[in-house]
Amino acid sequence: LRIHKGRIVFGGNQIRNERGQWIIYDELGASPATAEAGRFLDSLGLQPGWDVECSDAESAYTQTYLQGPTTWVRLPKWLQPKSWEGMKDPICILSKNLYGHPLAGNYWQEHCEEKVKLAGFERVCGTWPSVYKHKTMNLHLLVYVDDFRMAGVAADRAKGWEALQKHITLSKPELWGRYLGVHS
Repeated sequence: LRIHKGRIVFGGNQIRNERGQWIIYDELGASPATAEAGRFLDSLGLQPGWDVECSDAESAYTQTYLQGPTTWVRLPKWLQPKSWEGMKDPICILSKNLYGHPLAGNYWQEHCEEKVKLAGFERVCGTWPSVYKHKTMNLHLLVYVDDFRMAGVAADRAKGWEALQKHITLSKPELWGRYLGVHS
């Protein structure tokens, strides 16, 4: 169960404007699916002929672009292109949504919901964020940040994953077993 991964993150602890003043963002806060919604999906997967599969969005946040005010960043020396050699303090515009930015979760959730809807899913209700039902297939989908879980019969699940993978880069779906560190 141990896979070591690394990631480059935006240093959200040092956000300043051009005058060196601290910047405060209006953080709206993304709304991931609730634990109750996860258990609801689990119960659907226990129906005869149904099951639950899980998949992860690969490098989720960077699948969309940063929005809002322009954000300038300093890259560590080892990431700077050779053409920057000799520059005193080079900076560049951050265009990709990057983990650590105060609004990154919001941008990812908006992007994800748009792509989920393009794949034929619609929100179940307003009180359960990030829970969807497919418009034509008998599928239910739950999204918790970058973790996707889908309940339904095997043939429909395969079509549902295929539809999602046209819009979001996902890992190969696997039958449920462990979700958010809990064995089902």
